Amino acid sequence: MNIQDFETYGWNIEELDHTGQTILHVAAENDNVPLIKMLLKKRNNKSFMELKDEDGNTPILDAAWKNNCEAFKVLHSAGASLSACSNFDQTILSAATRSNSVQIVQYLAFTEPDIVKTLCYERNFLHDTPLHVVAKTGNIEIFNALIQFYENVNPLNSSNETPLHLAVKFNSIEIVKQILKLSTFSVCLNSAEGTPLMIAVEKGFVTIVEMLIKNNATKKLKIMERKILLQISIYHKRYQVLKLLSKDLSKHLLDQNDIDKILQHSLKLSIIEEFIESVEYFLNRNDWKNLMRRRPKTELNSILKSPMQLLIEHLPQMALIVFDKCFVVAYITVLSKTKEVTFADYEFLDDVYFIQNNSKVLKNEDLSTYDKATGKLKPEAKSRANPYNKIVADHPLQLMVKNNNIKFIYINFS
Repeated sequence: MNIQDFETYGWNIEELDHTGQTILHVAAENDNVPLIKMLLKKRNNKSFMELKDEDGNTPILDAAWKNNCEAFKVLHSAGASLSACSNFDQTILSAATRSNSVQIVQYLAFTEPDIVKTLCYERNFLHDTPLHVVAKTGNIEIFNALIQFYENVNPLNSSNETPLHLAVKFNSIEIVKQILKLSTFSVCLNSAEGTPLMIAVEKGFVTIVEMLIKNNATKKLKIMERKILLQISIYHKRYQVLKLLSKDLSKHLLDQNDIDKILQHSLKLSIIEEFIESVEYFLNRNDWKNLMRRRPKTELNSILKSPMQLLIEHLPQMALIVFDKCFVVAYITVLSKTKEVTFADYEFLDDVYFIQNNSKVLKNEDLSTYDKATGKLKPEAKSRANPYNKIVADHPLQLMVKNNNIKFIYINFS
């Protein structure tokens, strides 16, 4: 098709079709450079190039949306306005960024740096800057082309999100890495969906969680905030993230009692949610006894039932694992002969008493309710309920019967 066809048949090259587009819009969308040049030769005036379609896009905006770099360059050379903006407040830079138009963004950054610097702070209908947009797309080439124009890499959009929040949300790992090199200001900043770490934990982005932790995302967290993060990882079954968060607890100057309470709460919640991997992780820790022993209900450990009660109710097969771990092998010498003896220590099955350890950190052996030398109840041991019939009602043995876990009854408890 050429201009003579339009003149022969009496077509108006400025006429709008049913979508409000001129033939110049269509040519720009399809990267038809020869037709664009012919049209501009016939109507080389600003008003023709700035006609908008029903979405408010000019031909050069259409070229940016479609990543048609050659068409874009021709229109730019002819004087098409770079300040064009669609009905959705999409600028040329925002459109090119959203469409991963690497060549167009690089071309603009090289030929029109002053205009690009201004456009970098223009916002679309979501109040996103182009830096927010590239954080969503994850295009590191466009990020590298644009970042030089930003003095502040933490602008906020209408949801109180910085580009870091969005890079985390869309798993744009390379962009997260680059932003953290420039600024860690927003690692603890709350948005409508939470902090960057909270978002990464919920989505299970292990690499990003590691990066955020290394950049002090957990350093100033309150103890309850740490509990919430662990809960999120459990509710969403994020096993690797759960391990990272659990291990990170010991790297900060936190009260060990608080750590133990949070970890036991996490174990209990994992049992209730039937998160098998998580339960196995806690039961295979060196401090598993500390996590299994009954503790009083507190804000950090807010589930009243003990881990053993919950295991019997929700994951009886894993309760068997605990019983197996309670077998202790000892070697006894009598009359110069040494023999191997297996003892079964079912203190978790008893689940009647507990040691209050809020004031100081106690070792595992100190948390046992019975004196191993005398076999008697320690004076500091407290009953979990009064009167005793309340204890019997939900005692682990009673729960076994209620839940028809007959196999437990035949375990040799001697």
